[in-house]
Amino acid sequence: MRRLLIGGLAATLIATGWTGPGSELATEVARFDIRMELPVEPEHLRNPRERPQNFFPTGLEGLLRSQLRMDRTPYTCADLRARGLAETEIEHIVAIAEARDSGLPADDVLDFSHDPGNLTLALKAENRRKGALDAADYLPEHNQCWFAGKVVHVKQRWGLSVDDREAAFLKMALTGCSAEAIARPQCELPGPSQTPEDPLDPGEWLDRCDANENGRVTCAEAFACRAPLPVTRSHPLYAFMNDADGDGLICE
Repeated sequence: MRRLLIGGLAATLIATGWTGPGSELATEVARFDIRMELPVEPEHLRNPRERPQNFFPTGLEGLLRSQLRMDRTPYTCADLRARGLAETEIEHIVAIAEARDSGLPADDVLDFSHDPGNLTLALKAENRRKGALDAADYLPEHNQCWFAGKVVHVKQRWGLSVDDREAAFLKMALTGCSAEAIARPQCELPGPSQTPEDPLDPGEWLDRCDANENGRVTCAEAFACRAPLPVTRSHPLYAFMNDADGDGLICE
């Protein structure tokens, strides 16, 4: 059986759940010298009729909001202060169905569903869009390093596997991530009257993302070079990519 190895600083931060800035990082790195390992194997497809149910204790949404240390949802950075609880849901970072396909025994489903390390808040629409997709098929618009670190941490702690595609995407997602980006979600959005300018011109984006130097950029390459996904028609990379359905969005 092959295993996905995630070494160095990323592995240390994921395994220890590091959340503090500054000198605390040096302490954690000194105490832990490890490599995260996840088994890489095909998914164990569950019975398609299985429909895991979610039951959460009252008040959990408020607790999760306080643990996030911000008033925005990690996936989309939607403002929680401007939205009622009716618009948000408790979200499993690793979906229960995905966990079952990755080797979670049926008897562990209830405990897994209540694991606080695998829970966050998301807008209902985003929760529906993610569904039971794994990290190869879903990455949030924001906080991708944090999300990938969470997936690795949860799967390692519960003894779950990843398939070849998920292993490749997780490894790419964690490459080059800063300590802060892995440790906790952050949202720094421009004000309503501001339009952020892309600091790179089209040629610089192509040099950065065209890994095989063929003059074109695939979704995998765009993901690996940290391009904002989906790539829109206004983005410099759009000209070098294939918008198959012509809707102005690539890598949706």
